[in-house]
Amino acid sequence: MAKPSHIFIVGSFRTGTSLLRYMIDSSAEVGICNETKFVCGGFFRRGTRYRLTKVGDPSTDSGARKIVDFIYADKMPQAFRQVTRNVSKEEFLQHFLESDRSDRALFDLTMRFYANGKPIYGEKSPAHIYKVPLLLEWFPNAKVVHTLRDPRAIFVSQRRQWLREKMDSGHYRILRKTEITLMISVFLQVLLNWLRIARLHRQYQKRYPNNYYFVRFEDLVSDPEPTLKKVCEFLEINFSEDMLSQPVVGSSFVPRKSETQGVDTSTVDRWRNHLHPVIDKSFVFWCKKYLLEFGYQ
Repeated sequence: MAKPSHIFIVGSFRTGTSLLRYMIDSSAEVGICNETKFVCGGFFRRGTRYRLTKVGDPSTDSGARKIVDFIYADKMPQAFRQVTRNVSKEEFLQHFLESDRSDRALFDLTMRFYANGKPIYGEKSPAHIYKVPLLLEWFPNAKVVHTLRDPRAIFVSQRRQWLREKMDSGHYRILRKTEITLMISVFLQVLLNWLRIARLHRQYQKRYPNNYYFVRFEDLVSDPEPTLKKVCEFLEINFSEDMLSQPVVGSSFVPRKSETQGVDTSTVDRWRNHLHPVIDKSFVFWCKKYLLEFGYQ
């Protein structure tokens, strides 16, 4: 079989998408761009491409230039800065002008220039789990890897992140007034998102058996080598030991500037010591069918 043209890593937030991206991106064959949120920004939010429609009309040369100028003015998600470091604005613009100037072409150029010569390129945006049909319509030979995690672990991780990183936002200050308002808000966000994604998983598994692959965060962390080898086999890329030597990224339990290296196996069960019994029972009540289906206690 031919190797995939693109690789997309998707899933819920706090499920190890960043860890998997670092692992795959370390391959000499693949360049995986960080979150562009190009086709979807979240549960209800539009993607980055919607912002670009307000900038200029790509069908005209002047509109295409405005769009590229906007990208190079650092007004886009941080992932685009990784791209602009690899290619000059003039070269990016020239390639865009020579394309069909569609959203697909702009997204493809972004990933290609990030990959910087690697033959397979792709992107990691958790929210793109909602747009897998569009991604595979644009790139029929692409492959999608979906990471999933126990929703109770996501709840604990997301709650800690909100407490640590979003203290200055007016919205989050209101939520943090009391422990109960914070817990309810995070619980509803995680619950609704997780249930929707669980249903989408079933649809994608049936609809895209050759293009869609599912991996549990818990398996990737507790048994990384065989789990990652299976992912690489699905992606038709070579596995290397270097893939396992990645920094701990995005963990709500590890300080941002920590030099911790390697897979943190303690993340599998650590959340159990930080979960309120009422929240635990609530997740079990609403998610029991899917928890059992995905092998969670």
